[in-house]
Amino acid sequence: MSDHEPLLRQLIDAVTSGGSLDTDPWKKPAETVPRHEFLRIGFFRAVPHTSPTAWAPVLQDQDGWLSACYADESLVTQIVGTIRPADIHGEIMREPTSSSTSCQEQ
Repeated sequence: MSDHEPLLRQLIDAVTSGGSLDTDPWKKPAETVPRHEFLRIGFFRAVPHTSPTAWAPVLQDQDGWLSACYADESLVTQIVGTIRPADIHGEIMREPTSSSTSCQEQ
């Protein structure tokens, strides 16, 4: 079993029991597609207690990257249309323009 499989199973169980993923045509792809493969470029995490929101990059080689890939939350993958996580050292206070979304309800 690979490192991501228990995390994927936990995510699928959470969104299924929460009612966000309740049809088989959507469940099968969600169960089989490894989410982290779409996040190898990293993502941005909101910096707590900042206003306006500051964003800090989380890269593949950092602790917590893989588990965050399987959290039931949207992960910002791009800022201001062109800025990717590897482009930033520190924090950025600009608008997100792209994300990887789980099955969570808004």
